[in-house]
Amino acid sequence: MHIPYITAHSGCEGTPDNSLEHVRTAIASGAEAFEIDIRQAEDGTLIMTHDVPEGSDKIPTVAEAF
Repeated sequence: MHIPYITAHSGCEGTPDNSLEHVRTAIASGAEAFEIDIRQAEDGTLIMTHDVPEGSDKIPTVAEAF
């Protein structure tokens, strides 16, 4: 028997993609899994972003999400 999983795509419920708000919303919704994009920053830190970051925008780290 195949049991479906409830997942939350990045940006679920209108939250910004790869944001801490998305992570909190996904968990609160009861999703069994949620999507985030992960890249390694120049200093080795794992960050939540799909594209190579530009500028000084604050990008959440994976550690902050967990």
